[in-house]
Amino acid sequence: MNKKNVKQFTDSLYELVCVQNIPLKESLEIMGNSDAGENKKKIINAAQEIYGFMLQGLSFSAALSKCTEISFDVSYVTFISFSELTGKLSESISFLKRKNDEQKENSQCLIGACVYPVFVIFLAVVFCTLLIVNGNNLVPGFQNLWTRETQLKLIKNILLLICISIFSLNYLLKNLNRNKTYEAFVVVNFLIESGMNMSIAFSYAALVLGETTKEGKLFLQAKDRLSLGMD
Repeated sequence: MNKKNVKQFTDSLYELVCVQNIPLKESLEIMGNSDAGENKKKIINAAQEIYGFMLQGLSFSAALSKCTEISFDVSYVTFISFSELTGKLSESISFLKRKNDEQKENSQCLIGACVYPVFVIFLAVVFCTLLIVNGNNLVPGFQNLWTRETQLKLIKNILLLICISIFSLNYLLKNLNRNKTYEAFVVVNFLIESGMNMSIAFSYAALVLGETTKEGKLFLQAKDRLSLGMD
């Protein structure tokens, strides 16, 4: 649910700041005073809270980190803080919108791809259960067919289906991870084009991937090498 709220918040901010060219504070005020219904109550409350923090003198990134209505992750807040340094807030909001849209598409693809193997396993289990419970009524002479050899073949086929399904899910998860690595390189490219030095750009990429992941650690090592002026 929090990802959905972050996406809705970013989409609303994009529409006001990037499309209509309304200043950030004014955009937050408009979002906070909108009557968008109960389904966007969190977004309205978050906009009001962030606007209030900014009136107190906090930066946009600091206000996001203190927001209690919507939890903005470290990478989101860090990216906004970088945009404040480079003066390219509008471009950063546009990038975050595209990033959220791509993440939603990837999630939908993963869910859609998971449906088929799960459905196949479900059908196999239902079919086997019907045969065991009501086999004589469904298949004449079923008891004569239901030998130990037949049982072993059926078990092997079910296990094969489960293995294929697990392999398919694993393949999809690996592809999703590759997409995340690609996303990290896109972030690096965007930050460098925005005037950020490569060391900081690689540091943010590690946040996108997760600093404890194998790929994230590689980006952190690259960042350290760049900081030391090594090849």
